[in-house]
Amino acid sequence: MNRITLLTICIFSFLSSLIGFSFAYYMLTIKSAIASDNNKVISAQHFALLDSSGAHRGGLGFEDDNPVFYLKDKAGKNRAYIAATSKGPTFALLDSSEKSRLIVDLNDNTGPSVLFMNESKSAILGVTARGDEPAISLYDKTGKGRVTLGIINSSPGLSMMDKDNTPQVIVQARDGKGSLISLHDQGGDPRIALGLKDGKSLMYAFDKDGSGVFGGGQPGKGPALVLKERGKITWAAGSSGATNDARELERGIDLDALTKDWLR
Repeated sequence: MNRITLLTICIFSFLSSLIGFSFAYYMLTIKSAIASDNNKVISAQHFALLDSSGAHRGGLGFEDDNPVFYLKDKAGKNRAYIAATSKGPTFALLDSSEKSRLIVDLNDNTGPSVLFMNESKSAILGVTARGDEPAISLYDKTGKGRVTLGIINSSPGLSMMDKDNTPQVIVQARDGKGSLISLHDQGGDPRIALGLKDGKSLMYAFDKDGSGVFGGGQPGKGPALVLKERGKITWAAGSSGATNDARELERGIDLDALTKDWLR
């Protein structure tokens, strides 16, 4: 074999090895690119949204270690956000002053709620649900609850409170039991009541020292009306035995429970 033939063989072998190596490298590169494309994972602590002019209009990031997605208006004011906190997720809409005016919350302890806020960041209307018992609450301008309409112990009820959260008017109703309307003094004690319980009707109006009028009726016994002075009956009218009937009827009324659940 001459030198030219040997040289030719060596050059051909080298080129073949080089081509094989290049092809293998190319295939490995393609497979790596495909694997990276399938994952499509981007890791960051903050992701910003920019409009066509480059202005910051929103983003995804963290606040107090809670993930937050937020949106801004053209003026750069925060107008909406959704966050996942340690107590549960929350969503809020903000006005042009960046004050929260509508909040939707799912608290792990108290359940879902929707709150409407005023410019002072105080709640003015709330809708809540604890278990299977929903409630609607109205608040004054300072954020104190003044009216609540809801289901309590599977029965509907309406409460009106003063600024100190003391009951002033309570309306109760229960299937198969009856209904009650009661008016309360500044201390929350019932002073006037009109109701029906277990077929017994009552009308009650007394002052703090136990003076006033009490009346009602029981099935099979007829009506009874009595006047009291400092807790003692001074006058009675009605069917025979009206005084005893009134006393029996009154004993069946738990006046202290008028502020809670008289129909229990």
